Amino acid sequence: MSTEQEVNKKIEEGVKEAFPMADNVDWNEVYQRIIYRYSTPHGLQHVKEELYKLEDEGEIIVHHIKPYNNPVKMQSLNGTPKVIPTNKLWQHKSCGQCGHIPGYPTSVFWMMNKMEIDYMDEPHQTSCTGWNYHASGASNPVALAGVYVRNMWRAYEIDYYPLIHCGTSFGHYKEIRNMIVLHKEIRDKLRPIMRKMDMDIVVPEEVVHYSEWLYTMSKKAVQQKKYDLSKVNAAVHTPCHVYKLVPEDTIYDPDVFQGRRPAAPSGTVQNFGAKLVDYSTWWDCCGFGFRHILTEREFSRSFALFKKVI
Repeated sequence: MSTEQEVNKKIEEGVKEAFPMADNVDWNEVYQRIIYRYSTPHGLQHVKEELYKLEDEGEIIVHHIKPYNNPVKMQSLNGTPKVIPTNKLWQHKSCGQCGHIPGYPTSVFWMMNKMEIDYMDEPHQTSCTGWNYHASGASNPVALAGVYVRNMWRAYEIDYYPLIHCGTSFGHYKEIRNMIVLHKEIRDKLRPIMRKMDMDIVVPEEVVHYSEWLYTMSKKAVQQKKYDLSKVNAAVHTPCHVYKLVPEDTIYDPDVFQGRRPAAPSGTVQNFGAKLVDYSTWWDCCGFGFRHILTEREFSRSFALFKKVI
């Protein structure tokens, strides 16, 4: 065995020890015990059927994905197609990202510029208030729905399709979308409020996170790759708020962990040529939580430092 082979073998052994593969897990049990436990009670297909029915009845306006959005059909957890718009996108930025990690939105815009994507960096967006809600800091369902619809109306009126940057906003907006569609009493209270502002109830037909867009576009983006990533080992923590809130409304792909975990961002890492590695606490929260980071910061930090095995 050559020196290089010995080194590679030691690296592989080290990676396997640090990131134990979950080959012995009964995934059917995981699905039953964890994933579907948190699924939407009425099912995503039912929500979408009701969405279009309400549109036909004039109850709401549906913001449709158009051909000029260059849509790509992907697959959600339960096999239902999810359409990802890839062009003419309205950027719903993140409070946390812009305030604490501004490289996030900057990188997204940089990649879109490189791929000549038409997008709107919206100056009139407001916070989704999802973080406040889950930290018991926001008021009531109608107010939350009002903030959601106000932002979605802004994208609708300029005819750019909303792309959500924040994982919390993404999960929260999926919940609010379901609430508006399934609860007439919310719509009845919301409509007069929106009409006072010359707006109406607008609901996009898909709620799309930027990581889903990036995974969908990654095979095109990789054509501009400058570096060989084949010797890079990458472990991905998929944000809880992305796939644990309305979990079936997130894209999956059989080529990414055999379709057992969200396709994004793991699939993006894979498509760029890095080695995707597993680890035992992939399901665990990073420690951020919702209210934890606001009210129990030391608990949050200790979880991130000592419980998360990466």
